[in-house]
Amino acid sequence: MIKARKAFNALREFVERKPALSAKIAATAVMCCTVFTYICCLSARDVVTVAYANGEYLGVISESCDIYTSALKATSDASLISYPTPDAPVITLDVRPIRKGDTVLDGDKAYKALYDTVLSDYEIMYALFVDDKFVAANSDNELLSNVTSAIEEGIRLQADGQVEITSDISIKQLYCNKAYAPESDRIVSYLSEGLSYNIVLDTEEEVFEFFFEDEAEHALAPNLSSPNVNGGLSTDMDNKDVQTKIITATEEIPFKTVYEENDDLFVGVYSKKSDGVSGVRSIKVEVTFENGVEVSRKIIEEKIITPATDKVLYAGTKPIPATASSGSYIIPLPKGTYMITDRYGERELYGKWTRHYGIDLAADKGVTVMAADGGTVVRAENSSSYGKCVTIRHDNGHETLYAHMSMITVSEGDKVYQGQKIGEVGRTGLATGNHLHLEFFIHGDKVDPEDYIDF
Repeated sequence: MIKARKAFNALREFVERKPALSAKIAATAVMCCTVFTYICCLSARDVVTVAYANGEYLGVISESCDIYTSALKATSDASLISYPTPDAPVITLDVRPIRKGDTVLDGDKAYKALYDTVLSDYEIMYALFVDDKFVAANSDNELLSNVTSAIEEGIRLQADGQVEITSDISIKQLYCNKAYAPESDRIVSYLSEGLSYNIVLDTEEEVFEFFFEDEAEHALAPNLSSPNVNGGLSTDMDNKDVQTKIITATEEIPFKTVYEENDDLFVGVYSKKSDGVSGVRSIKVEVTFENGVEVSRKIIEEKIITPATDKVLYAGTKPIPATASSGSYIIPLPKGTYMITDRYGERELYGKWTRHYGIDLAADKGVTVMAADGGTVVRAENSSSYGKCVTIRHDNGHETLYAHMSMITVSEGDKVYQGQKIGEVGRTGLATGNHLHLEFFIHGDKVDPEDYIDF
């Protein structure tokens, strides 16, 4: 700014000494000084990193803020009080000059903003569960209670006797996705299919009403006494009175777990292909009573309402590999546990250009770090910059370095195979958050890991 002012004064003195200078040239010179002044002002402004979640502005990231760890923690915490489990927010970063009104995010502010983002499509509702299975949610607790009571009363009227509801019905207050709030008639449908109950016959009159449909049958019945202590009925006659009753009910069909061989997984390793879903069937049961005491029951008719879906797991068939290098490399973190936060190459951070010689994979502390390929551990150490790190030399002369780990599980000189655990993710050394820093060397030269590993 001072330099611009001195240049402007010098120009003015020159024009005063040369009165013949044209007005057009003077105006052009003044404009140049003005532009120079603006550039000086602009270069003095701070350059910051701005974070966005799902495309929405969050704020400026401070040096103490690990935005990716905050996103993982906010999603994990929100899932404990919500249904269904919310998705993690998509984080994007932008580098630009600071603006008036920018919010500076420390760890707590970032966590709160991301927590609100995760639950943006959720609201506090009353959720109805039957036997710990979600049925429906509604903002009106009284509606759920009234519908539940009406269903129970309807079952009692239909059974024409005392009914003992065996299903565990509970209403919990939590955050629910707004799409999970059906109308009351849908809640009735869900409940009617999911409730289990027993018909309780305690008195002689109830037994007669349950087994005999009219007075004529009642008159032909044997002389039954009062119920005994076990809830059955005894008779004074030597001949047994055998009665049958047909009962219709619905029950759950448990899903099965099946396995598919997968030669991409090692022996003893399993991976989920698809979840299992229980089915529902309708059954007619013939129940036989002797003197009012149930002695047997058998299914005489069965109808599948909703078939069960098998749970499918991949079962590894690939032999546990030797420690020899394969020449190809795997991602050193389990699938679905990480996100790429920085890549190899030049980058501008806080207004300075620096070179990043690896790739950063943000993940929770304790996530398993695996050897990208077989080889020999040539370094297993704790340095001031890389923290706890391991370097593996592969048979083809390549080397891979794994930095900032919280724990090292191998030692220098160990032979390791591809996929073997060598440590756990952490934030040791010069790191602002839990992540794995991976470097790749070809005969001593650092290269881009993405040229050799398909992330």
